[in-house]
Parts: sequence; C-alpha cells; structure tokens
Amino acid sequence: PRLAEGFYPAMPADTTLRERIDQLASGQAPRHRQLGVALAAREGLGLEARVLRGRDPACRWTHLGVAYQAAARGTWHVVHADPGDGRDGRVRQDSFVEFAERAASARLMRLPVPNRETATRLRTEALRHVGMPFDGSYDWTRRDAMYCTSFLWRIFQVVGLPAPQTPF
Repeated sequence: PRLAEGFYPAMPADTTLRERIDQLASGQAPRHRQLGVALAAREGLGLEARVLRGRDPACRWTHLGVAYQAAARGTWHVVHADPGDGRDGRVRQDSFVEFAERAASARLMRLPVPNRETATRLRTEALRHVGMPFDGSYDWTRRDAMYCTSFLWRIFQVVGLPAPQTPF
C-alpha cells in the first residue's frame, strides 16, 4: 500500500481520538445498512497514523470519512479529506475498497442518523465538498481547505447531526 504523508494536530490531553470516534460511531451496525450511510474508518499505515498512535497508543482508527451506498445493495463509496502524497491532497470520493487499500484494516460504523432524509442530506453535503483542497496545516479555522476530522465535523454541523463540541 502507498504511504500517506502529513501530520495530524495535537489533541486535547483529556480526550483520546478513540473517545471522539466512539462519540460519532455509537450504536449497532445494521442501521447504516438500512439508511445507506455510515462512518468509514481505517487504521492507517502511513506517517500520520504513526504520529496519532504515538500520541494515543490505544488509537486504532486514524482516518475517517462518510460512506454511502450507491444504490440499494450497491457499492459503498467513501467521501474523505485525503492528504494524497502531500501535493494533491483534496476531498475525494473513493470506493470503500480503494479507501481500505491504504490501511491495515477498515470498517463501516453506524452514524447517529435518525432517518433517510437526514442520510440523503449527509451524502449530498459530503459530495458537495469533493475537490476541496486538503488542509496540510491542520488549521481548524480554515474554510478554504479541510482535513478528515474537520470535514466530518463541518458536514455534521450543516446536517444537524451530533458531533463533538471541540475539534478532534
């Protein structure tokens, strides 16, 4: 697998990345299959994954995105802010298989989506950002670029889904 480049920002000492992901991905898995959206998480192989694990050894999932099913029982796709090789990073759409190729492991987890209308809005909002540049400075306040967690937090806000109160 290709190694991704880039760094993630320091996290508040009182909260682990694992706790933040658990806040987003609580509940049982079958509901995401009914609504056609999920949280995609992968255990990265690259430098940024090693940096995150150095900060929080219990951290398993080092990259996140919004997954959606193309049609009933169709292929799963993931919209995520990908650092690329350090030069072409952007918000992109990949198949779940492509998303998982750059990982030691990957999975889909349930999102706190109450109904199909919200699921559709989440998918639409995620796709609206495809092509936006990747934020290699990991600056939470930037509006012209995003990294994976700022991407998720912002689209959750627009759609009205619960998200952590602070950047993760």
